[in-house]
Amino acid sequence: MDTLLNRHRLTMNGLFDLSHLESHVCSHLQRVYACLAMGLLAAAAGAYIGMYLVPLYGLVAALASLGLLLYIQSGRDTFGPERHAAFAAFCALSGSGMAPLIGLAIDMDPSILVNAIIITMVVTVCFCGAALLAKTSRWMMYLAGPLASGLTVLLLLSLANIFVRSPFMFDLTLKLTLLVFCGFMVYDTQKIVEMARMGDKDYISHCLDLFMDVVEVFRVVLILLMKQQDDGGKEKRKKSKN
Repeated sequence: MDTLLNRHRLTMNGLFDLSHLESHVCSHLQRVYACLAMGLLAAAAGAYIGMYLVPLYGLVAALASLGLLLYIQSGRDTFGPERHAAFAAFCALSGSGMAPLIGLAIDMDPSILVNAIIITMVVTVCFCGAALLAKTSRWMMYLAGPLASGLTVLLLLSLANIFVRSPFMFDLTLKLTLLVFCGFMVYDTQKIVEMARMGDKDYISHCLDLFMDVVEVFRVVLILLMKQQDDGGKEKRKKSKN
């Protein structure tokens, strides 16, 4: 029995072993994920403000987000309070931009929002964790080409569906978007590790990549759950009529 327990401990220790990552890389990752947590909290606050206090979406908010994004990227390797504030404001505006969608989900069923948050957390932990735990992970850097091609396909599908208005194409676009941005989570995580090894310690810019991945995954998951709820309601109405 003791032997089995020892083997189990060894297996678990090996599963979560990050010893292949240098100490300065681990320290950088801690700052990145702390910054990501702050950004997600700011996005949640922005969504709340957009739904219940002041609408912060539309063209003005989009232009403000673009300006903040350019400011954040132009100040690489500077970590003053202004850049942190700009990052938090960008995240809040990103959250407020999703306020109409989140409000619609809550109106349909509040559990949809909770389930979307849980699924997004699980997806983020699994894909980012897989990238960090992989001992031979340089191959992940070669995902850039296929992922860029995937974005091009998504753009073409979205443009085509403006005219075709096909439910099948809409579903396909959503599922491909989820697949592509899960791939971006893996790629961006490994890119952060490699950049840190080369001396790039700009955790705000690195966090920004992951933040966009997480937000897009959350958006797609939320839409898929809402569609599933709507399809289930239609089936129930059909059965009640029959």
